[in-house]
Amino acid sequence: MAEVKEAFPEIGPIRYEGPSSKNMLAFHHYNADALVEGVTMRDHLRFAVAYWHTFRGTGSDPFGSPTMIRPWETAGDPLTVALNRTHVAFEFMEKLGVGFYCFHDRDVAPEGRTLAESNSNLDAVADLLESHQKRSGIRLLWGTANLFSHPRYVHGAATSPNVESFAYAAAQTSTLLPTFSSRIKNVLVFVCSGGLPISLVILVTFMVPPPVQTWNLLLMQQLKCEKQLKSRTDSTVPATRFGVAEKGINASGTPT
Repeated sequence: MAEVKEAFPEIGPIRYEGPSSKNMLAFHHYNADALVEGVTMRDHLRFAVAYWHTFRGTGSDPFGSPTMIRPWETAGDPLTVALNRTHVAFEFMEKLGVGFYCFHDRDVAPEGRTLAESNSNLDAVADLLESHQKRSGIRLLWGTANLFSHPRYVHGAATSPNVESFAYAAAQTSTLLPTFSSRIKNVLVFVCSGGLPISLVILVTFMVPPPVQTWNLLLMQQLKCEKQLKSRTDSTVPATRFGVAEKGINASGTPT
C-alpha cells in the first residue's frame, strides 16, 4: 500500500493524561492499560468507531444544510472518494486508539449504477480495508448490509412485496457475507438490521457455501433463544421494548 498523506498531521495519538490534565485532546479517565478486576480497560470497554456517523454524516438536519467539511471528499469519482475516506478513517481510529470499527456495506463503498458495479466497488474497498486491518490490528466489530437507504427498499427488503426488491436484497447480502468471511476477516458480528426480518429471511433462504453457513447457524440459534424467551410465563419478569419495561404486560406478552 502506497504512503498516503495524513489528513490530521497536526494531531498525534490521543494519550491518557489523567483527571487533572487540561489537554482537550487527551483521555482524562480512560486508561486503556489500567487493570480493573484483573482485566484492562481496553478489554472491558471495546470502543468502536461507527463509520456512518463519523465519516458519512453531513451535519445536516431538517432545518439546515450540511455543515461538515471534509477535504478528502471534494474531488474524484465516488469510488476514489471512498478509498480516500478509508485511509482517513484508519488514521483517525489509530490516533484515537480504538480497536474496532463497524459499518454498513454502503457506508464504505458507493452504490453503483448496477448490482455488478456496486459489488465491484465493494471489492475494491474491501481490499483496502483488509490491508489496513492487517497493518493496524484494528478489527471489524460488526458489519451489515444497508437494506433501507435506497428507494428500492421503501417497503422493506425481505419483507418487500416486490420480488425484484427482495431478490436485490438477497444478492446484496449474499455478496457481503463471503466478503466478511474471506476478505475482511475476524468480523465478530453480522447484524440483522431492523430487528430480524430484513436480513434473516434472506440468510436462511439463500444458503451459501461454507464457511458462510456458520453465520446461518448463529442466526438460527438467535431465533431459538428468542422463541424460548417468548414462551416464558414468569409474570414477575416484565416484557421490555428497547430495554424499557412496559407497564401492564407480562413476560409472555399477555396484558395483565
